[in-house]
Amino acid sequence: MDVGTDAYVSVTEVNDYLTARGQVTAWAAASNPAKEAAIIEATSFLDAAFSWVGKLEDTDQSLGWPRVCATDREGRTLSDIPTPVKNACSELANLALGGRLMPMSLSTGSAAVKRDKIGDTETEYDTTRFEGSYEYVRMILRGIGSLSGTGIGMSKLVRT
Repeated sequence: MDVGTDAYVSVTEVNDYLTARGQVTAWAAASNPAKEAAIIEATSFLDAAFSWVGKLEDTDQSLGWPRVCATDREGRTLSDIPTPVKNACSELANLALGGRLMPMSLSTGSAAVKRDKIGDTETEYDTTRFEGSYEYVRMILRGIGSLSGTGIGMSKLVRT
């Protein structure tokens, strides 16, 4: 794994981030190859799910960061891989230990109704629950990245 080529953070950076927040149980028990795979998954997820501010520093780079002409919501210039991106990647890497991160994982809703029918209109909710706080990842990245068209918050209306 190479930070800057296929990952936004190193295993050591994720270790330090999670340790500082008291979230090391599952992460500490994982092997280094599992941690590296989770970091690569988290990095790929971030680049697929978010549209970043600014422009690529080099059109041949494999990741969305570093960027030029990028500032945060306070107007500070962002260079290299910004701390919020590293923090978001660390959060997601911890969650990715169990496997692939799902695109709908950033959804904040928690539907309790499986199927609801009123007259001719019927609604079915996806009741899949995900561990962790994906809303926190969105908050971390507020101002430097916005969700791409992932279909989050969308549902299919079926007439019967």
